[in-house]
Amino acid sequence: GRHQRHQHQPRHGRSLFGFHAPLSRRFRPAQGRQLGHPEGSQTRRADRQGARLVRQDGTAQGAERRAHLHRRPGLLGLYRARPQPEGDESQGRGLRAGPELVSGPHTHLDQVEQRGGGVLLYALRRLIYLIPVAFGVSLLVFALVHLAPGDAISAIVPPDAPQELIDKLKEYYGFDKPLPVQYFRWLGVTLTGDFGTSIGTGRPVADEVGSAFGNTIILAISATFCAFTLAIILGTAAAYAKTRIVDRLVTSIALVGVSVPHFWLAIVLVIIFSVELGMLPPMGLGPENATGWRLDWPHVQHMILPTIALSVIPLGVMTRTVRSTVKEVLSSEFVTALQAKGMRDGAILRHVMKNAAPTCLAVMGLQAGNLIGGSILIETVFAWPGTGFLLNSAIFRRDLPILQGTTLVLAGFFMLLNLTVDVIQTMVDPRIKRG
Repeated sequence: GRHQRHQHQPRHGRSLFGFHAPLSRRFRPAQGRQLGHPEGSQTRRADRQGARLVRQDGTAQGAERRAHLHRRPGLLGLYRARPQPEGDESQGRGLRAGPELVSGPHTHLDQVEQRGGGVLLYALRRLIYLIPVAFGVSLLVFALVHLAPGDAISAIVPPDAPQELIDKLKEYYGFDKPLPVQYFRWLGVTLTGDFGTSIGTGRPVADEVGSAFGNTIILAISATFCAFTLAIILGTAAAYAKTRIVDRLVTSIALVGVSVPHFWLAIVLVIIFSVELGMLPPMGLGPENATGWRLDWPHVQHMILPTIALSVIPLGVMTRTVRSTVKEVLSSEFVTALQAKGMRDGAILRHVMKNAAPTCLAVMGLQAGNLIGGSILIETVFAWPGTGFLLNSAIFRRDLPILQGTTLVLAGFFMLLNLTVDVIQTMVDPRIKRG
């Protein structure tokens, strides 16, 4: 009859989508078959009625009509499957193979290889560009040192020294030659790795700068880790904060960090924690008679106050940068799409930080360079034997070889640091195209 159920339909109520068969059965991929196209409700209802009458007809004419019905492509439901034309076995069984299983060139792998080669070429090009920049930096350093008032020889000889002694010292250090000749002689010796001899100590400049630069790197790494870690935490918390109290608190901390002079903060820290409380040592690399820094508690105590004073300014700058960048990324459309998709907050945070990384890395590179090159006041207050302390001593002694060698090493390190940050940015975000 009209309201009788078909034999192929299960005896249960309609599902959520109005079909008779369960979803697990209806959407199960057919072996070697292709799903047909669904029809409208009225046309499908009429087709089912006609198919029911055809199935009830057991004559030969009914069999021919059943075969013609099944050959019509538009009368098959989602639960039906029509045979495919014969092809090879890989196309006729199961689902279609993925792109990695298809023979031929892999275009996406070629793009990855091209991008890696592009980054390598960009790094080599930037290294070549550093040559004229380093030449200009060396010329500027030499000019600034020699154009400053004062005489290097007069700073090491007594006032009543004979003129013959002064002339011999000038000839020994090459100060009797014209400035262009002095520059090219100094540049030629510097390219061989010999920065000359210190006027004040008589030791090679390379040894003096090498030991001092290592101590500065230790202090800079400690301050960088402290500043950048706190900046990422505070900036992300302020960007995610739903109340204005947290945002204003973090913004106030960043503003204080940017505004407070770090040398003044260093003096205050020494007065409070060393003079008044006596908790931490006020100056030095380590305990008495210490020749170098070691990873133990007495040496770490000497590094706490310089690290705090040196990390205040980059903490404020990076906190504001992370807060603004993360907040801008959170307002993007893809974050809304990920939330609507039901992705967890931790996974969304990873996507947000990945998109905010290029901007933050650029500012981090600049701040790390400022920590290394701008630590002269902090190292002077705490008597930390780094490049800043060495530069300060060389300025008062008019030690020109020390000034030239130290400034050139710091400038070269700053250029290499910027190059490294640019290459990391390109690797993190492939959308960045470098010229």
